[in-house]
Amino acid sequence: MAILFVLCYGSRYYTVTTDPVDLWVAHNSRARQEKAYFDEKFGPFYRIAHLILVPKNQSNIDLIYKTPFDAEEKHTFGPVFERNFLLDALRLQLFIENFNVTKQSGKNIDLNTICFKPLEPDNNHCAIISLFQYHQNNLTFLLNETLYSSQYLECMQSPLTQQTKSFQRTCMAKYGGPIDPYMVLGSFPINDSVPDYTKAHALIITITINNKRHG
Repeated sequence: MAILFVLCYGSRYYTVTTDPVDLWVAHNSRARQEKAYFDEKFGPFYRIAHLILVPKNQSNIDLIYKTPFDAEEKHTFGPVFERNFLLDALRLQLFIENFNVTKQSGKNIDLNTICFKPLEPDNNHCAIISLFQYHQNNLTFLLNETLYSSQYLECMQSPLTQQTKSFQRTCMAKYGGPIDPYMVLGSFPINDSVPDYTKAHALIITITINNKRHG
């Protein structure tokens, strides 16, 4: 018991560090001062949450797409472009966007409450980086459009496109920014330093969250 008492006595001087910044940066360092200045002027830098989704069936699929000349051709895509997988992934994303909890105070908290909105107040949509932003997270588009892959092809080739030739809709995300295919697709082949995003085997959804305390 005496040994246990001696060992526990030191816990009087033990403090728990909950801020990871304290583990890596000294309080008086130049980096810490610059971070404090940035946080004061612009707010804390946002955090990110990743969803990495991989289809169980890893076989490539052949899909018909519409060419810029309005002809229809066949192209071999990676498994993430299979319609049912895309529908399940988009439904999951929309569920997360709409999920909410109620605090003891009675206040409702949802993603819209805590997410990072780079263009607010002009645009109040959360910065969610996903393949589905190429059609603004529209579930009906995937359900109804047989040649949905045409929109993905055009937007992957030119993410800043304001109006695609296949569907006359923008490639820009709902929050107002472009979507780089490198950020939303994974496990794709690279041939002669050129990535082939159409052969992707993984889907990546990135949700940006304000890095500050909410009441």
